[in-house]
Parts: sequence; C-alpha cells; structure tokens
Amino acid sequence: QDLTFTLCMHETWTDTRLKFISNSDDNSIVLPSRLISKLWVPDLYIVGSKSSFIHKTTVDNLVLRLFNDGSIFYNVKITTTVACQMNLYNFPLDMENCSLTFQSLGYTSDEVNLEWMGTLPSQKLTVTLVSFDYLYSYILFKYISSHDGKRMRSQLKVSFELKRYLLSVFFQSYFPALIMVVLAGLGMWIDPRSVPARVALGVTSVLTISTIITGLKASLPKVSYLTAMDIYLWVCFLFVFSTVLEFCCLNFIMTERDRFIFFRNIQKSSRASYLSEHFHRYQHHKLSDDVAIIFRSLPSLGDGQEDTKSTSTDLTPKHPKGLKMQVPSSLQRINPRKCLPSDAESLDVFFRVGYFYSFLVFNGIYWGYYYKRIFRHSSCLQGYE
Repeated sequence: QDLTFTLCMHETWTDTRLKFISNSDDNSIVLPSRLISKLWVPDLYIVGSKSSFIHKTTVDNLVLRLFNDGSIFYNVKITTTVACQMNLYNFPLDMENCSLTFQSLGYTSDEVNLEWMGTLPSQKLTVTLVSFDYLYSYILFKYISSHDGKRMRSQLKVSFELKRYLLSVFFQSYFPALIMVVLAGLGMWIDPRSVPARVALGVTSVLTISTIITGLKASLPKVSYLTAMDIYLWVCFLFVFSTVLEFCCLNFIMTERDRFIFFRNIQKSSRASYLSEHFHRYQHHKLSDDVAIIFRSLPSLGDGQEDTKSTSTDLTPKHPKGLKMQVPSSLQRINPRKCLPSDAESLDVFFRVGYFYSFLVFNGIYWGYYYKRIFRHSSCLQGYE
C-alpha cells in the first residue's frame, strides 16, 4: 500500500569555502532560491519513493541560511509517496510498520556522513490518517554496503507503527456477512413444504455473500494468500451454502417418504377393490353357502394358487398372479417406521440448532485468536519502546 507524507526536511552542514566576515550583530544571511542552485547541497533521496515534489506556493518552499563560520541551515518542504510493504495475513486486524528512509545518492559515508540531530519531538509526527491509527514512531541510524561491497553508505530511517481502524472495515465486510448467515439460518424456520420460499431465501443469501466477497476483493490490495477477512467471509459462505444443501437433503427424504406411502396406499386399495368386485359378482350368481365360504377365504390365497377342491370350473374364483403391486427398488430400502413426518422435521430442528451453535463457536475462536495475537504484538512493541 502507498503512503503519502508531507514533511519539512531540515539539513545542516559546514562548508568552509562559504565563510564571510560580518560587521553587524547578525552573523547570518538568507540566500534567495535562485542562488541555492549555485551551491552544493547533499544529494539526499527517499528510498522507495514513487513520486516526490517540492512545494511552490507561493514561491519555492526551500530556504538556505548561511552563517559566517560556513555553517549552512537548509530547509525544504516536500511531498512524497512511499510504498509500504505490509503484511496482510491478519488484515484487517493487523498492525503495520512503515518507514521513511533517507540516503545519499552518490556519496559514501567517508564523504557524506548522515546523522540525526537530537531526538524525535515528543508530539506525534503524523496528523491525520484515513485507515490507520498512529501508535508511535522511532528513529534508526545504520550503515549499509554500497554496490561494490567495499564502501559503506550511511542511512537514516524513521519508522511508524500503525494500527488499522477495525470499525469501518467491520461494517463494510464482517457485519453484512454476519447478517447473511443469520438470515439464511432463519430460513430454516420456514415450513419445509414451502419449497419456493426456502429455495429463494437460500439462493439469495448465497448470491449476496458472493457479491460481498467479490466487491471487497476488488477494493483491497492484491495478495496471493488468504487474509483474516478472507477466512471469515469464506466460512460464512460455507455456512450459508450449507442451509441450501440441508434443504435439498430434507426435501429428498420427504419426497421419498411420500412416494413410499403413495405406493403402499395403492397396493392396499388394489387388493380391497379386487375382493369387493368378486364378492358382488358371486353374490349375483347366488352362490351356495359353501362356495361363499370358500370365496371369503380368498385373502389367504395371496400367493395366487387356485382352489383345487372346487368342482365347478365356471364359478371357481381364481386369484390372479401379480395382485401385489411391485414397489420401486429405490423405495424398498426405506423402513416405513422410520419415515414418519416427525423424523423429517427433527432433521431440520437438529441442523438448525447445530448451525447457530457452530457459528457462535467459530466466532469465539476467530476473534479470540486474532485479538490474542494483536495483544501480544502490542505488548512486544510497548516493551521495545
């Protein structure tokens, strides 16, 4: 991420060639900006700067004060944009370290040696930050090797410890995802027989949280790893998707149960209608009491065999083969005692309770883990300070 700094650089050095004799009480003079380009100034640059410029309102914002002993005090106001290498694994619960590094462009430490004058002021070095809260800053001085590896260059560095504002990111990402998970869970209180309502609510929740994830990824820095917010959003997506999957399973069980009951009722009604039809037919022919008794025993002839003791070939009822209606093989595995309406509803109740309980456990683990890491990192920084 890029950070833009507006700062006023104060540089001082001594050039014995610029000594002068002053007869007045004031032993210094201020040179106009057109003369500064005629003098030697340190060739400092900001490491990692993408763009920089000197302010020119209303004139060039640079001043050089020359003292009679050759000391020079040089001020320049610049604005620079510096790339900050952030570690976004804990985004947006992260704390970042960004820095401004000053270094001579062509001189080594034997020729130009950079040093800090005094210490940093007690007040904050930054005034306003949009996305971060300023914690503190510290200065560093070190030597680095030059390109040939034989000579050293001096380097000055100001590091800033920043903490990202969580509240704004929470209402842009975490809160909408949380609402979608709760909304998808409330859909499980809708009657499972209301298929359009359940499907519409589940699909709408999945599409909405997908849109949230896509929109946030487009506005955030492109990284090749998962951040803390990515983990939370994708887990919310899995929770919302699980409600759609649960209703598919529930609808399948209820459909198979209704099919089994439907075929079983047809089987019973077919057997009853067959017996009733033949009973009235033989009553019409005025069967004898013995034949009527034999006819009433037909339910015991469910195996489809004929009554070999009857001598009348015209009036002997024959139980046709295939009276039993064949139940589809997909329904033969279903135990009708386990296919009661309460069992299908109990699956919905069980998943409903487990859904919200699991989401609460996940939130407790998630926020506890990351806040523990933030607290540990803050403690280390305070100890360092």
